[in-house]
Amino acid sequence: MFKIISNKKLQQIIEANVNERLAVQEKKKQDDILEKQVSLAMLQAQINPHFLYNTLDCIRGQALSRNVPEIAEITQALSGYFRYSVSLHENIVSLKDELNNVRNYVLIQKYRFKDRFSLKIDVDKDDPFLYTLALPKLTLQPIVENAVLHAFSQTMKSDAMITISVQSTPSRAYIHVADNGAGIRREVYQRLVDLLVEQQTQSENTDHGIALLNVHRRISLLFGKEYGLSISSAENIGTDVEIHIPRISREEFQAKYHEE
Repeated sequence: MFKIISNKKLQQIIEANVNERLAVQEKKKQDDILEKQVSLAMLQAQINPHFLYNTLDCIRGQALSRNVPEIAEITQALSGYFRYSVSLHENIVSLKDELNNVRNYVLIQKYRFKDRFSLKIDVDKDDPFLYTLALPKLTLQPIVENAVLHAFSQTMKSDAMITISVQSTPSRAYIHVADNGAGIRREVYQRLVDLLVEQQTQSENTDHGIALLNVHRRISLLFGKEYGLSISSAENIGTDVEIHIPRISREEFQAKYHEE
């Protein structure tokens, strides 16, 4: 038996169906717009680095042609730093790659701070294997940046220095990133040590912690919990961050874990 629907009710049903279809069409339209925006953003992300590199190369060329070697040098360092940092091709790099990136970063910062601090790198010349050690990309630069921003941010000694030194045993390597800056306040230092031991990510109590904990976790995840960072610091004396990694080359690591 059919149910009789009034004209008013029928009109309401029709309007509801029309509104539903319009809503579906509008959502599809918005989804299409969003998809195009994402595609455009991805394309721009690919283009912008090349635009940046080309611009920096042009600036360097102009600086050389006008006999301004300092600007040419800083531009080349900036270009190299961005190329290394932005590249997505490799997650595992060699110690040599990391040291080259740190040199570029420090050259840029020394230009900013007018050569008020220096960098010293000490790697055993009798053990060239050390330069091939496998590291997560951007292991050293965040630690060096911590030293520049925190150790030397308040006062810059006349002999301000960041030292990177490397030693090893038959199975492990130890990379020290040390500075003779302001050091870390006792309560902040203790909190940071606790976070490193607990392998937590919370670093709300210390600006130092964000970069160090990130590096620590990446090393531990890559090589195992027995590897990572340890830190020692004293106020007005300086800070020493020690990186513990296995004595394995980048090539050996890639062959072992089949990483491309």
